[in-house]
Amino acid sequence: MADMSAELSGPQRAAIFLLGLGEAGAAAIMKHMAPREVQRVGEAMACLQDVSNEQIALVVQEFSDKISRVSPIGVGAGDFTRRVMV
Repeated sequence: MADMSAELSGPQRAAIFLLGLGEAGAAAIMKHMAPREVQRVGEAMACLQDVSNEQIALVVQEFSDKISRVSPIGVGAGDFTRRVMV
């Protein structure tokens, strides 16, 4: 499965993940992205073909691994709180 990771670009990984969330979930995330990021991911979504279950699993596992290493408590908590409160 590690070889498949090299086959996917960042925008392709994001596209696969967002498509898996469905329209409402993807829209909720994309509204926080920069216009250029939305364009790149949108282009990747439009070009995706024959995404295998293994590729989907790889993207989801990679996201899970990365998110489990992030601890928002204490790191930028002040900025996070201000953004959430606004």
